[in-house]
Amino acid sequence: MTSNSFVLLNDKACGSDIKMYSCCTTMDLLAMVSKDDHIIVMRFITWQKLLTIYKPSTHNGISISSIEWSPSGKMLAVGYDDGSVSIYNIENSKLLNSFPVSKNSDDTTSSTPSSPIHKMIWVKENSSLVSTGGTSVIDRFKNQLSLFPPLHSYFIDNNSSKDEESNSLRVDIYDGGFDILICCDTKGIISFFSLGLLRLATFNYFDYLKKTYSNQHFLLKSSNSIKILDLSITDSFKKLTIIGETDNGLYFTSTIDTSVLLKKRNEIHEMTLQYYLMNILFKAMQIHMDTILEKWKEATSFMTTKCNEFEKILQDYGFSSSIEQEFIDLLMSGVPSPPLNQFICNNLNNIKKLRQIETGCLENRQNMVKFIIPIFLNIFASVSKLSTDSKLFDRFNELLDQDQIESILNYSGSFGSKLSNIELLFGNMSSVYSSFFSWIYKVQCSLNEIEIDKKLYLPFNELSIMALLKKGLKNDIILSPPTAVPTLSSSGSFIKNSSNHSFLSSSNNLNNSSNIKKENPLEKEMQYPQLNGNFLDLYKEFQNKCTSIFDLAKKNIPTLFKGISFTPLCLYNKNDPSAIPRFTCSIISFSNDLVYLSFNTTLSSTNKLFIASNDSNNIWSFGCYQLAENHQVTDLKYFDQESLISITSLECPTKEKTNPTTTKKPIKYNTFMKQFQYFEKELVPLDIGIPPSTILLDLLDAILFCDEEDSFKSREILSKSTTYPINMVLSTQRKVSSILIGKRRMMVYDLTEDEEEEEEIQEDGQEEEDQE
Repeated sequence: MTSNSFVLLNDKACGSDIKMYSCCTTMDLLAMVSKDDHIIVMRFITWQKLLTIYKPSTHNGISISSIEWSPSGKMLAVGYDDGSVSIYNIENSKLLNSFPVSKNSDDTTSSTPSSPIHKMIWVKENSSLVSTGGTSVIDRFKNQLSLFPPLHSYFIDNNSSKDEESNSLRVDIYDGGFDILICCDTKGIISFFSLGLLRLATFNYFDYLKKTYSNQHFLLKSSNSIKILDLSITDSFKKLTIIGETDNGLYFTSTIDTSVLLKKRNEIHEMTLQYYLMNILFKAMQIHMDTILEKWKEATSFMTTKCNEFEKILQDYGFSSSIEQEFIDLLMSGVPSPPLNQFICNNLNNIKKLRQIETGCLENRQNMVKFIIPIFLNIFASVSKLSTDSKLFDRFNELLDQDQIESILNYSGSFGSKLSNIELLFGNMSSVYSSFFSWIYKVQCSLNEIEIDKKLYLPFNELSIMALLKKGLKNDIILSPPTAVPTLSSSGSFIKNSSNHSFLSSSNNLNNSSNIKKENPLEKEMQYPQLNGNFLDLYKEFQNKCTSIFDLAKKNIPTLFKGISFTPLCLYNKNDPSAIPRFTCSIISFSNDLVYLSFNTTLSSTNKLFIASNDSNNIWSFGCYQLAENHQVTDLKYFDQESLISITSLECPTKEKTNPTTTKKPIKYNTFMKQFQYFEKELVPLDIGIPPSTILLDLLDAILFCDEEDSFKSREILSKSTTYPINMVLSTQRKVSSILIGKRRMMVYDLTEDEEEEEEIQEDGQEEEDQE
């Protein structure tokens, strides 16, 4: 053992109190949460601030309760005390995704109070994901995307790139890796999210324990809540191991068979990619829908304002006729009534303003053709692919409902017909308004005896004008459409579609309303039922139906989880405040389904650091390190597949005599960071099963004996200090340890190098130079 192991990379004072922190898995980055819930990302080697993720305005009064890096190191999951999780892009600090976790479903209207997110782990699978037929899931997805424009093109308009592109698109989604984010709240509810996107399962772990094991231990039976202290899942996703504590003083560990995640991993991966694609497409569609509706509302609002002005003039003249009737009389006779004459001459003096209504309709039609309809076709293709794979290739069993997808596919076809019809309507209304405004402009120039500006005047169709006036100038055919939506014939008159016909069939009427074609049985079979109602309501229903495709998976997957074991570790009297113990623990899982667990507690009759392994056959093996009596393990983390790191404090001896009349001085400690090579430790297997009611600590204290031994490596990090608490976070891939001392001091150590070894290397090098 070296006396000064590990290399100190940084010892810095932070600008504000640090609530929690986490080391990046792949880069030299450290994410720290300040007391005001801002996230500061630092480079821990140079101590350079990379970025700050400020607390969003929507989270006023909501605090951060947990953070976790993604396996790629490109994203950060942030858990809040309202039971929600947000995913941020570290490259630009943009919000990628946000979702509720604590509720049993995504139903945010539930009256069940949310619980803070207590702990999160984000695990990447090691095995390659290969789907049936030898083509990887990613390749299949890319082949589908190649049939459509790139996703970012849906966020680009004629003038500039939409900022939502950087908010929504995730380049890492195409990397081929598959991972699962696991979130736990303080009530023992565990949720699984594939790629941090799609909810796979919401698992009430506390209810599961009560139903499965409450008859095996009296403290579990009488408990009202649990706290998950640590958890780990194998990177094959076959086995989940948890260490927890009940509210009445029982520490335990349990193992759950989650092999359904392994068996269904290809289907889950493909579902997640389709879910991601739909979400991006719906975000893009919503952006362009908002643009279209804004222009349409602006046009109808201006038209309504002018109509209201004319109605006021009619009232002043004592006329009881409608606006439309006045214009129809003018169209038929060519002579305006006195109020209409006044209105045209004095109030419609800005014909360019009126032309904007026509231009707005034309721009909306172009937006429909360029963005809305192509986005819809992309969504329709995604739903169709899920339907085809589920029905024809017998995939997604227990994950997707074939009948539900078929129903959604039919509704999607009807909604697509609705979109096609609205696109035609915008084109028709542009032509109608062009005729109407050209006619008004001609009448205005005639009444005012001014010359017509050829740039403003276009030929007009009197039949189109008549049809518009009969429908009503203030009639909103987009947001409040009639049961049968009108289209225009080639002669300019409106054609009323029968409710028994598809909107797509109305396009034939545009070309030649007098043509009577013999009905094609194939075309008739491909027609979808007509949708009537408010367009926005239909769009929301379409979106909800598409996202509901994945609901069956999150209902079925938790039912396929199976309990493997429940083992009480130790217990204490919760009602006695003086008996509350110190308990530190850690878990690590390997790809061969081997799980290592370690813990240290003051409940033990001897100060041991216990090591336990659980293999693929659920056979337990145990060992221990005998620690000095005055050593206190305050934190414990597995470092890699060979060693674990502990923070150990040793009370400093004092020579001062105690005086009962004086104030007791705070205890000072020497604090060490120690590394134990647990993989070389000989563990004793228990060939017989451990009875469920057995307290494991009592058994281990009775059968495990070893001489007092020190760690493999050790370094003193604090000397004669009263600072408390001391917390540690490890980055296995970066091989560093970050230690928060108190609330503001951060120390970062390289765990692979030793300072003494470096000095020895330098001395050896100098000796070689001297010899030469």
